[in-house]
Amino acid sequence: MDDNKELQDKDVRKIWLYAGFGAIFSAIAMPIIIFVSSGESASIATFKSLGAVGDFFGGSTIGFLSLASIFFVIHAIRIQSQELAFQREELRMTNEELEKTRLQHELSNQTLIKQQFDSTFFKMIDLHNSIVKEMEYRQKSSRSAFMFFWNYFVGEVRRDIFKKYDNGDGVINGQKVERNIFLENYRNEQSVNAFVTSFLSEHEYLLGHYFRNMYRIIKFIEESQLSKEEKRNYRGIFRAQLSTYELYLLFYNVNYYDDGQNFRELIRGKNFFDQHIDGLFEQNVVLAALNKQVYQDLN
Repeated sequence: MDDNKELQDKDVRKIWLYAGFGAIFSAIAMPIIIFVSSGESASIATFKSLGAVGDFFGGSTIGFLSLASIFFVIHAIRIQSQELAFQREELRMTNEELEKTRLQHELSNQTLIKQQFDSTFFKMIDLHNSIVKEMEYRQKSSRSAFMFFWNYFVGEVRRDIFKKYDNGDGVINGQKVERNIFLENYRNEQSVNAFVTSFLSEHEYLLGHYFRNMYRIIKFIEESQLSKEEKRNYRGIFRAQLSTYELYLLFYNVNYYDDGQNFRELIRGKNFFDQHIDGLFEQNVVLAALNKQVYQDLN
């Protein structure tokens, strides 16, 4: 279609050019033709005798020349219009090339940023796994140490709640309840926070660097330029490194430990635990009701 239009433009330009030359030819030829047709001889006296007829031919010649100049101006305008069209097309193509270059550069930059992120992220994952592997607690190591520590921790929480029950604080909704029901439905979050904070502070030497590294990993993800979906995927990759007991400990750390509040804010609304800690909400489980409540608040 563009080729046909270009051919049409060329034809139109030729028409105006030929029209201009035709007008010039007419301006030159018309007096000669009339003079020859008159049968007069070419002399000074003959030209003087033409009189008004000569004035007519002079005027018509000027008219043809003026018409020729108009045709040439139109021809020049057509050429300039075509050149401007070519320039606009070249400018458009140049802009398209610049846009493609910009997009390629942006894509390359995003790819580089993504590669740098992946490199750092998986190094942090490797460090996390190294910390887990080196974990030791009461002759247990690695993930077994976390399982053993969790059982010890939840046993201490249970003992603290039973102590409150035995001291007369065994009332739920205005009624005295059995020990196990009290254990499951105890909701004094302030008291639980105080106990968990005290307990984890005593074991800071054991778990401090472990929780700090996890916090740095999540913060690294959340402060990146990744999309929400990409961040969710990377959080999932990190969560997949954690055993059930590690997730349980992390839940208590971010919800009941004073120093875990920054971590809590990082994962608030992110559904980080994603139904992987349902065991904390089951019947006869320590603080099941309170755990479920804070879990809902977290998400």
